Amino acid sequence: MIARYLLVGLLALGIPTAPPAQQGASSQTLLAPAPLSDEITALTVTEYSGRCAGIKPQPWMGDPPCIQVKLNGPAVHDGVSSPNLLSVRTTQVWLLRKDGTAVRNLIQPMNAMWSADIPFPYGLVFTFQRVPPQELAGVVVSVNGKLSGREIKANPTP
Repeated sequence: MIARYLLVGLLALGIPTAPPAQQGASSQTLLAPAPLSDEITALTVTEYSGRCAGIKPQPWMGDPPCIQVKLNGPAVHDGVSSPNLLSVRTTQVWLLRKDGTAVRNLIQPMNAMWSADIPFPYGLVFTFQRVPPQELAGVVVSVNGKLSGREIKANPTP
């Protein structure tokens, strides 16, 4: 029931229930959606060549490109609160280069709801500085101290 009120409130305020669209930006999926763990029902890595959700454009740099890592958690059912909701407090993400270094975060992680369907998936979006895809090795995720990871292949899908 609380979830329904939250959803109706967000719709009434005109706040999107999905990540803001990457308007005018081309994108490339670097890691297709796939389950990662019990807590993460899907992990997706996408490169955006233009406007990134959550980043305010600066006059001297325009719309910065980025790489976003989207984590979907368990679905939220009407009136049922899940103890396994992903939280920015207990979830960390590292986007790793082949040379062993981590890619810099551009902004703090964002909570997100992906659709108005009930039950609706709930998740987090992490936004990183854009680097050439061929430099990426993989992504590592920590949820409540439990580490999981995926390799990013050299030839991403368009």
